[in-house]
Amino acid sequence: MIYDENNYPLNILQDSNNILKSIKKEKDVLLACASRTPSVETARQLVYLNGWDKLFDHMEIYPNSKIVHFQTLQRKTKIPYNKMIFFDDLQWNIKEVKSLGVHSHHVPNGVHTGAFRKALKEYERFWSCK
Repeated sequence: MIYDENNYPLNILQDSNNILKSIKKEKDVLLACASRTPSVETARQLVYLNGWDKLFDHMEIYPNSKIVHFQTLQRKTKIPYNKMIFFDDLQWNIKEVKSLGVHSHHVPNGVHTGAFRKALKEYERFWSCK
C-alpha cells in the first residue's frame, strides 16, 4: 500500500493499470502524465513504484496550472490540443484544460474501463464528423 503525505492510502484502480498498458501498446499514441501537486517527489515515487515510468512518454509533475502542463506537452509533442484526451477527478482541472480544446473527461472515481470506452467513442464521433 502507498500512502500520501497525510498518511492516507492511495488506491490505484486495476482498470487504470490495464488501460495505461493497453494505450502504450497502440502504435502512434503517446501517453503523458500531468499532475498539479505540491508533493512532486511523492507523485514521482507513485509513478515509479507502479511502473508507470515505463509507460509514460512525458511527465509534467509540478505545482502549476494544468494549462501550463498542457502547453508544455503540446510544445514537446507538437500534437494539437484537439487530438489529446484528458482524464481528471477534479472538475476545475477539466474546465481549465477543456478551454484549450482538449477532449476532457471528469472521472471522480478514477479512470475505469467504462469511462475510458465512453471517452474513446466521443473522440471517434468528434473526428468522424470532421
